[in-house]
Amino acid sequence: MENRTRIRKIKIETVPTEVHQSKWGYHPCDYETYQKLRKINYVRYLSIKMQAAWNRWRRKEPQNRVIRKWTRNADSQRTGYEIIGPRPEPERCPVFSDKWSLTYSIERDYENAKVPRRNKEDVQALRLSKDDINELYEECIEWLKNN
Repeated sequence: MENRTRIRKIKIETVPTEVHQSKWGYHPCDYETYQKLRKINYVRYLSIKMQAAWNRWRRKEPQNRVIRKWTRNADSQRTGYEIIGPRPEPERCPVFSDKWSLTYSIERDYENAKVPRRNKEDVQALRLSKDDINELYEECIEWLKNN
């Protein structure tokens, strides 16, 4: 029981160097950085969806990766189909295609920045530095403008 108490005290003592106060409580970053984390988290979510679509496409055999037009009878029941052409390979997000190890840190930092804390001591430091956040934000904005 004593070990658990000591571990919790060690975790609580790691207070970030910058603590920002809002009218709701204390946060590990300023509002501008929070907005950047929010946009990065949105692109991370889109990249997960795009990766899942690509995985579904890849699981299919090549003869099943086709677009079909269904023919229906007078009762609107499917009676057959004609193949229109091959289904194109879904696009994957280039921002996070090689950075899957960052996704947990981004999710954690976003949630950490979003929820206010009552005391300064309860605020946990962000895993990513401001430079990393700014770099990822620029990549995300660039990708969103092109799509």
